[in-house]
Amino acid sequence: MAEVRFVDRADAGRVLADEVARHLFRRPVTVLGVARGGVPVAAEVARALAAPLDVLVVRKVGHPANPEFAIGAVTSDGTFTDSGAVDIHLEPDLRARLIADAVEEAARLEQMLRGATPGQDLAGEICVVVDDGIATGASLRAACKAARARGASTVIAAAPVGSPDPVRRL
Repeated sequence: MAEVRFVDRADAGRVLADEVARHLFRRPVTVLGVARGGVPVAAEVARALAAPLDVLVVRKVGHPANPEFAIGAVTSDGTFTDSGAVDIHLEPDLRARLIADAVEEAARLEQMLRGATPGQDLAGEICVVVDDGIATGASLRAACKAARARGASTVIAAAPVGSPDPVRRL
């Protein structure tokens, strides 16, 4: 992987858009930005592809002993993906509560961002799911699973930067 430096998320989005465009064989596409940091990157990708832009809200599910340590990620529709980083043993009831709390938080944020506007119809669409970076990959995997659950026929994950192991796993 080449080392590339970006001025900001918009700059990263423009560079990423060039890469995505080189690999798209069919169009039209819908670009989905992972809220919050992925949206400015996705906006540049959508602009370059002349594609509609929508948002996917993903929230981290933190470990109870250390909320900054993600055991996974969840979308507002309840799509959960574990981080895959380590084998984490939690009581099933506690795990379910942590996930439910994160789903509630994601739904609140989505309502705040979207209001009454429904999400883009993804049935049969090619979707490019864009985040601003890949740390564990759980957020981007959850977003991709949610896009597939909403009917996308093809889902492409894209980010301008990422940790090598999670990028390989994706």
